Amino acid sequence: MTDMLGAEINVGDVVIYPGGNARYGGLKLIVGVVSKMTPKRATIAYCNIDSDGSSVKTSSKTGAKVLVVADKSVTESEAVKGILTFLQSE
Repeated sequence: MTDMLGAEINVGDVVIYPGGNARYGGLKLIVGVVSKMTPKRATIAYCNIDSDGSSVKTSSKTGAKVLVVADKSVTESEAVKGILTFLQSE
């Protein structure tokens, strides 16, 4: 499976995608870690990019809706650390 720019998505990759609602509270970036994959969909544990990782949820997305991130400011953020802790506890 590939992301919106054609990069390969694998289990354990950090991804971002837009979320929120412009009418109710504004748009925001969602950061997540791919936990499972099928040929067409990826299950992602996610939270807000500015979160401390306390409200982690899971969702299923297609590859065309997410973007794989390799930037250290995102991959080493508190939100990603909280998501990884959540995945290890499952």
